[in-house]
Amino acid sequence: MRRLLPYSNMQSLHLGMLLLVARILAMFGWLIVGLAVLMLVGFWLAAQVQFHISVLNAGPLSIGMIEFGFAMVIISGVLAALVAIEENMRRNVDAS
Repeated sequence: MRRLLPYSNMQSLHLGMLLLVARILAMFGWLIVGLAVLMLVGFWLAAQVQFHISVLNAGPLSIGMIEFGFAMVIISGVLAALVAIEENMRRNVDAS
């Protein structure tokens, strides 16, 4: 189960909370992207079967959700990079 956790190879002595925030943001970001894609496909299939649902109404919302999800993933990557840089610097200082 730990293998499915984002940034599972990382650990930090001082910035553990920031790493937790990065992991949560990554999980929610990918969840939002997945839900938006499912919503877009669902509305497209419903429009194909001639239900009274317009794909034009779901398109901008789904695209916006996908962009928001990817932005969350990018922000979580930046936070994880900061944690990795700090941990690397701490190890270099401890080694010398």
